Amino acid sequence: MRLGKRKNNILRFSLCHISFLIFFTIPYVFINTFLLSFSNDSEIHITVIYNIVTFICTPIAMHFASMVSKHMPIKRIAQIGVMLYCADYAILVIFKEKVLEFYPVIGILMGCAAGFYWLCYNIMLDILLDDDNRDKVIGLLTVAYCIITLAAPLLSGWFISNMEGSSGYIAVFIFSFVVAIITMFLLGFLPDSRGQKVKNPFKTAYRGVRENKSWRSALIASLFMGIREGAIQFILAIMVFKLVDDEFLVGVNTFAAGLGAVISSLLISFLVKPKNRIKFMTVAVSALMVCAVLFVYFSVNKLSFISFAEIIIIFSVIDGFLQKFITNPVTSIVYYSLDTFDNLADYRNEYLTCREVFLDAGRAIGAVLFLLLPGGIVYMTAGVLIMTAVQYLTILYCKRTLSVNGK
Repeated sequence: MRLGKRKNNILRFSLCHISFLIFFTIPYVFINTFLLSFSNDSEIHITVIYNIVTFICTPIAMHFASMVSKHMPIKRIAQIGVMLYCADYAILVIFKEKVLEFYPVIGILMGCAAGFYWLCYNIMLDILLDDDNRDKVIGLLTVAYCIITLAAPLLSGWFISNMEGSSGYIAVFIFSFVVAIITMFLLGFLPDSRGQKVKNPFKTAYRGVRENKSWRSALIASLFMGIREGAIQFILAIMVFKLVDDEFLVGVNTFAAGLGAVISSLLISFLVKPKNRIKFMTVAVSALMVCAVLFVYFSVNKLSFISFAEIIIIFSVIDGFLQKFITNPVTSIVYYSLDTFDNLADYRNEYLTCREVFLDAGRAIGAVLFLLLPGGIVYMTAGVLIMTAVQYLTILYCKRTLSVNGK
């Protein structure tokens, strides 16, 4: 692919993904509180089970999407994913509080939508980028994501809080439909890429997990990363909602996390290189451990001059800043390991689907851990501490990934 054409495709892909993030992020943040607002205080498990169902269905749907990609361009697969997201939001708008009667269906549709769209995203990251520019582009895309999570949930939360009943939620979901249509239009400009028609593709892909030590270590690192990455956002949102029962403050909490993430993502795009990824990850995890210990301490020993809801928001800023120094390098290391396969052109979709299996398995484990904890804010903060400690295993397996290939 010529350099000029490749840059144009990267720009198209980035614009398309930013449009997707606008329509995806606004309702995604509030689906958890939407379900929680119609349930009793003791029924947090409804929201957690919804997330677990989503995490389980995503890799299953991605397996199916990978098979479909043999017969149509991957950008059409992504458009199907967007339509599934729209169907999910439409159910929420139409049935409102009645969705509690069949909330796992919402999780199933969300998981299927994610499986179709994120397969396209993962493939584009691999075919358009290389190990030298991947940290920078992922960092800049994360900046865009964080800016969206800064503004959209805050404005949406204010809007929801100032409208009666579920009217604010419905208005937010309808706005997302409009942006989804724009996203589907932009997806049509992505380069055509199809999965290769080969025999027993998933058998070969999973054999690669067993035989390629570097790839296996990268997938295990993704699993451990997912334990914290998948659960932390909705845990903090639920904690704020339980303390104040205010969607606007949930938006403030997400805004705070996004503020920290914007700064870190900008730094990552310029500071993080292949040679220093592990170093930045180690510093970030160690700093998060200190913050998580203090988080537990302040949940038990209340301060007179600041509420615990405000402490959660401060923690969200710090977490948003430091978390990206873990997730972005892990993503780059995964793609670096992926490029070691000689048969990548034939099995790219299947290898990326394998990665999603491990990542979402970790996310599901994190959600199950949260579900098994006794009720109460103190236990939730203890769960955050445990999930943070697990990130040292993420670092360990990232080191193994790189050591196998001599880095």
